[in-house]
Amino acid sequence: MLDKHVTHYTLGIDLGTQSIKALVLDIKTKATCGTFSVPLDITQDGNGLAEQNAVDWINAFIEVVKQVPEHYLNNVRSMAVSGQQHGLVVLNKEGDVIAPVKLWCDTTSSEQCLDIMQALGGQEECIRLVGNPMMPGYTAPKLKQLKDNAPDIFQAMRTVLLPHDYLNFWLTGERCMEMGDASGTGLLDVSKREWSNALINAIDDSGHLASCLPSLSLENRSIGTLIPDVAQRLGLSNDVQVAIGGGDNMMAAIGTNTTNLGRMTLSLGTSGTIFAFSEHAIDNSNGELANFCSSNGGWLPLVCTMACTTTTESVRHLLGYDVEEIDASLKLSPVGAEGLSMLAYLNGERVPNLPNSEGVLAGINSQNLTQTNLIRASVEGVTFGLYYGFNELQAHNINPTQITLTGGGANSPQWCQMVADLFGVKTSVYKNNEGAAFGAALQACSLVDNHGIIDATYTDSALANYDQIEYTPNPSLVEAYQSIYQNYLNLQRHMRPFFS
Repeated sequence: MLDKHVTHYTLGIDLGTQSIKALVLDIKTKATCGTFSVPLDITQDGNGLAEQNAVDWINAFIEVVKQVPEHYLNNVRSMAVSGQQHGLVVLNKEGDVIAPVKLWCDTTSSEQCLDIMQALGGQEECIRLVGNPMMPGYTAPKLKQLKDNAPDIFQAMRTVLLPHDYLNFWLTGERCMEMGDASGTGLLDVSKREWSNALINAIDDSGHLASCLPSLSLENRSIGTLIPDVAQRLGLSNDVQVAIGGGDNMMAAIGTNTTNLGRMTLSLGTSGTIFAFSEHAIDNSNGELANFCSSNGGWLPLVCTMACTTTTESVRHLLGYDVEEIDASLKLSPVGAEGLSMLAYLNGERVPNLPNSEGVLAGINSQNLTQTNLIRASVEGVTFGLYYGFNELQAHNINPTQITLTGGGANSPQWCQMVADLFGVKTSVYKNNEGAAFGAALQACSLVDNHGIIDATYTDSALANYDQIEYTPNPSLVEAYQSIYQNYLNLQRHMRPFFS
């Protein structure tokens, strides 16, 4: 029981691609008391490779928690971890990581995707069996790639974990997987919410891979308390409860209250994601959507684009601009960037599924090649890619009345207004704007004061304490953007043959 005379806190940890964040939440008031961040390095090349080392996550985890003032740490009662989806963490029988972690943005397993689907009888059969086609970002083709290229490591493997699962394992010693994050492996039958034997056997029919998959959890629960040595290194009490956590998109859904019908979240982060709550798995026959489970008992149909702020940051660094100058540039360049258009496929693309694509800048002439137009073209290109996914969601009868923005790009008022004008939907940003870390903190908080239950009532109550900035669509710009978007689609269609 909590001492009512003492203020108690919970920690939300978000393991991203570029950084790890910690958010401190007051359990009683749900007020955010502070956010802290430590950058992470990523190993990439021009051929689609993207890796990190799990030991760097641990070191950054310790470093970011040490930034939290001691008076908070002394009264932390629970915590939860949000993590980048799809990454492959391989443990041996001693519990050691035995390979670099292949990340969600690693696209080197395209060949294995085709092999898996061929073994199942084609893409349609794959979708029928698990609800999704096999995509290069998913964990399943990474496992096939490991078996093909490093069979000794594959045979030494005893546990398969996702990034947030690995941090849970380090914190508590427990090996388990939450249903939402598990649905991003490609190994889960998302309708039945259980591992697919057919998919597993398409990779390895010996039973070895099946034996390495952890147990699945549908409900939020405490997976245990901190290992004493870990608690000491973090400066926390041994009795801190650790919630199951989840994938970053699933935690962002909680943190932005996309936990019931009519709500949608658009995340302008390293990747771009757009997702909505559903009471059932969707019919994903064309394979354009990610048919995922949510972390609060439903489903979370999702679209992911590979390079969101990656694109805008690349252009910003090229021009030597600071972050504030991006917003100023968007004000100075007209809608449509005077004909300059960009396909923001800097890391290949997932939706549409073009893993071998590259970025394209088109429509250049002697008058429009300016710094401000280049900034606008990059931001519009990223946003058009997400709008493409929005139209796919609408085709499945997902029609939101409100869109909540999160991620680094949501700090730009001009970008937020662009989303409202292009999508034609009222758009808002919570001033705390830490969707995934906040969602993880709320999930952990619910262990203490709501029996672990995360639903719309709980998140509504928590978010009522936070102001929102709202953006209303400008009717004239809504109309103008539709014509410009059609030009974008024409460019995409003409370039597709060059990406095969």
